[in-house]
Parts: sequence; structure tokens; C-alpha cells
Amino acid sequence: LPYSVDMGFAYGNDTMEKPSQFEVCHPVPIIRDEKIIEQPADYSTLSQRYAAEAVEYISTAASSNKPFFLYLAFSHVHVPQFAAKDRIGTSERGYFGDSVEEMDSTVGAVLDAVRAHGGLSTNTFAFLTSDNGAI
Repeated sequence: LPYSVDMGFAYGNDTMEKPSQFEVCHPVPIIRDEKIIEQPADYSTLSQRYAAEAVEYISTAASSNKPFFLYLAFSHVHVPQFAAKDRIGTSERGYFGDSVEEMDSTVGAVLDAVRAHGGLSTNTFAFLTSDNGAI
């Protein structure tokens, strides 16, 4: 995504309180290598895509035996809230909780990929931060 999830229209956002507020916005695209691959973006698939890309990157980087840096910027837990269709309604905290649980699962998948590459986990530093207050 080239900008924040609250700056345009996208699919998969079941939490939008006033859908009409985004009718005048440009559809949010997903861009890879300067090419739009989906527009409007389907937010309900975003975390799975982030996880798959991160896991693939870790595998490729680990096989090179060189230091690498992975920056994974989640769109959670910023409004509008969203989660994969199979996660909606699964937490006790509504859409916010669904979003947090999905992010947690994605972080787990990324850390599992680090652990899957032998000694990589003993030489890896992972940290989480947020610009939207406590998560």
C-alpha cells in the first residue's frame, strides 16, 4: 500500500461505519515493483499477503548467509479496522480484537520462519512498535 489505509476506498473493510465517507476517495492500490497489482485493495487479505512475502524474504535471505533487514509495517490496528473473513467475530473485543489477533498471528508466522532456519533465531533481533498508542 502506498499510503495509510484510512486515505482511500478498499474492499474487505467490514468495520466502516459510514461507507459513503470513502465514495469520493481514490481506490487504495496494492503496488509491487512500481506496478499496481490490485485496486482497490482487499484489506481482508492484507495480513496473509504480508506474512507470505515476509516468510519468502526470510527464506531467501537466510540462504544467502548474509545479514538482512526486514521491515514489516502493519496496517493494523489503525482505523479502519479490518481482518480476514475467517477472523471476523472471533475475538471478545469485536473488530479491534479481531484485528489485533490477526496481527499477532502474522507476527507469529514471521517469527516461526526465523526459527525454521536453524541458527538464524540466535542472531536475530525482532521488535514491534506502533504509532497508534498501545496495542
